[in-house]
Amino acid sequence: MPSDLLYLGLQAPPSPFSSLSGTSPAIERDYRRATRQRAQDQAILAGARERFQIVSTFEADWRRLSAEDQRFAAGEQWDPWAVQQRISGPNPRSVSTINLLPKFIHQITNDERANRPSIRIRPVDNVSDPDTAWVRQGLIRHIEYDSDADVAYDTAFDHAVRIGKGFVRVLTEFEDPWSFRQVVKIRRVLNPYCVYCDPAGRQDPDYQRMNYAFVIDRMPKTAFCERYEVDSSSWGQWQSMGDTWVDDSECLIAEYFYKEWLKVLLLEKGQTGEVRYMPADPLDDEDDFQTAIELRRV
Repeated sequence: MPSDLLYLGLQAPPSPFSSLSGTSPAIERDYRRATRQRAQDQAILAGARERFQIVSTFEADWRRLSAEDQRFAAGEQWDPWAVQQRISGPNPRSVSTINLLPKFIHQITNDERANRPSIRIRPVDNVSDPDTAWVRQGLIRHIEYDSDADVAYDTAFDHAVRIGKGFVRVLTEFEDPWSFRQVVKIRRVLNPYCVYCDPAGRQDPDYQRMNYAFVIDRMPKTAFCERYEVDSSSWGQWQSMGDTWVDDSECLIAEYFYKEWLKVLLLEKGQTGEVRYMPADPLDDEDDFQTAIELRRV
């Protein structure tokens, strides 16, 4: 996240303890730290709401058209006005649909199932280690097997064929309820409409250069209050914020992912060709800075 968004207006107000004699410096320090953290959280939330509005507006037409494509593939292929015209009047006519699309959709998805994609690791230069690549390939193969990744890949591909986009999630989960160990899982996304990606990342088919993304879901009021320990009597205060995230019976919850950019200085060592990075403003007397043959700010 850009620093101007993250630290905008984070100057802490005067501490109420400053006028009291004998106040512990630790208490005042904790108060100021909590105030800065609260302001930082508010800045993140404000930025998230603004970004969500941007991406939802940008994708509105695609979501409308893809929903029409999905209904058409399911067999709803008559325009509403045409249906009303045929069933009204003194001599109503039948409205029949012979849906041929599933056959052609399955021709494409069956090819994917016969040649299902998977993650591959290949050593490609003189620095890489084939043995390390082989070990990592085995770990990834185990993750895919343990996660039933074939189901996730098939679901994402089917969505891509029908509406143009499909998603797979790679996340960590606790190994079991009584463990602190986490394992990597590959999960399918049943509803592709719940994913909102940064419009700036659309130049790549996989959105690899996007700066932020949202995964949203609708949760009933009772379930939300129970899960997050929110007093249901305060629901009206949530609605008074003036946006569409909360209504009388349910609310919108979102997972917000974003990149934090850090300015660094890449340098290449003249003797070994090793590439390293260091703070953007290095000290002039640092050895790495003095012996670098090529510098690049990123």
